[in-house]
Amino acid sequence: MKKKLNIKHAIFLVIVVLLLIKLMQLTVLEDVSITDREVKKFEVSQENIISSGQEIIIKSFDEIDRVKWLNNEQLLIVGSIKGIQNKYIFDIANYELMRYKEDEHALDDYGDYTVIKEIPNIGLLSTDGKSLGVLIDRKYHEIIGDVTYDNIMRYKLSDDLSKMLFYNASKDTIVTYSFEKEFYRTIKAPINSSILGNFKDCVQISPVGGYVSIEYRNDISEESYFSIYGADSGKLYAEDVFGIQLSWAPDDSRVCYFYSKEVLQLEESTVEGMDFMGKRIGYYDVENKSIDYIATLSEDDRLISKVYWSDSMITTLTGDIDDKISIHTLLSYDFDSEIYNEWTLNLTDLDVDTKVELLNDVDAFILLLEDSKTQQVMRIEKDSKEVFSYNDIKSFDTIDESDLYYYKGQNKFITVDDQMVTVSNGKSQGFIQLDETSYYIIPNEALTQIGVWFIQSNEIKILNTN
Repeated sequence: MKKKLNIKHAIFLVIVVLLLIKLMQLTVLEDVSITDREVKKFEVSQENIISSGQEIIIKSFDEIDRVKWLNNEQLLIVGSIKGIQNKYIFDIANYELMRYKEDEHALDDYGDYTVIKEIPNIGLLSTDGKSLGVLIDRKYHEIIGDVTYDNIMRYKLSDDLSKMLFYNASKDTIVTYSFEKEFYRTIKAPINSSILGNFKDCVQISPVGGYVSIEYRNDISEESYFSIYGADSGKLYAEDVFGIQLSWAPDDSRVCYFYSKEVLQLEESTVEGMDFMGKRIGYYDVENKSIDYIATLSEDDRLISKVYWSDSMITTLTGDIDDKISIHTLLSYDFDSEIYNEWTLNLTDLDVDTKVELLNDVDAFILLLEDSKTQQVMRIEKDSKEVFSYNDIKSFDTIDESDLYYYKGQNKFITVDDQMVTVSNGKSQGFIQLDETSYYIIPNEALTQIGVWFIQSNEIKILNTN
């Protein structure tokens, strides 16, 4: 009996010990959980910042005096919060409003250097006199000493900002430069004063930096031709192809042009500075090194605008140019679906100095026509092919420019009506609701973030376009 009682006592003691051990473990775990938890302290209150995923609304300010993108991720706001005037930074990556600190944030004044553009993950592409270089932590790293011809800097950037093409004045050559690899490649192409004097139109680096194209424009346009070189290798991909007015596909896969043997010379430059009209669009498949043509127009039509790209689709305008401009049709061709289409416009009696811009929206094309006196905006529905004056589009102001009907860059464009700001890439759209009539549109350089500064309410809305 006594033995059984001892066993019961032993079992009871074991159970008590186990319970005590478990209790100690729970206590330790609770202590660890409390110790590791940290609460971030903000130097500026974040309670008046509202985020809905794609859109951020900043309502923190009593008054705003100035707004400017320092880079694609940081918005400088000069104004007062609770009566205290200061400089502030809104950091997109962290969704945080903070005070501006000179030792941490980019400054407006770069001394003798002129900033051209921010090169992602590299620095600020800048000029110093005749030279080009990159500012990294405010230190200038020279890329090339002199890129000037006739006292004008001659250089171009690929759309993806991976490479730069420039004129090396000391060696009288054209050179490509890779920012990431810090790699130079001399393009062994014949150049002359005509090429260098017309560098903007005649020399291109393709959108993603794979190729360099050079147009050799003859006084007789029918004799004009182009050549294509590899941007990294310098290899010749196409030589002396009869074509003019080159337009590269966004993915570098091909380049469209007007077949120069069928262009018609004009006495004066008209639409987009062209001094000729085309008859047939050719395209060169760079990888396969093959030439083909899209369509031959009717006898009465000629190509009177450049070739516009949107993904795999090209568009252009046909018509006639004499004392006045007539726009007959809008043509499109999709290389993926191999579908050719056209829309009848029948716009007549346009002044020869008319500026043209064609935007490829989701459901329609937007055609902007502007001369010295008037501005017309036409909407061409893709499905119904209906054409009408697009009076809903209104002009707007950015910080640097006024009375814009569109803002375009990085394969996106911005338009505005009475209700909202629309950002489109031709396939999808984003919107910012307009709460008042007094505002500035503030896009960052990459058009990844679009800001709207509402003057009366001292509010800022930011749309993420990605």
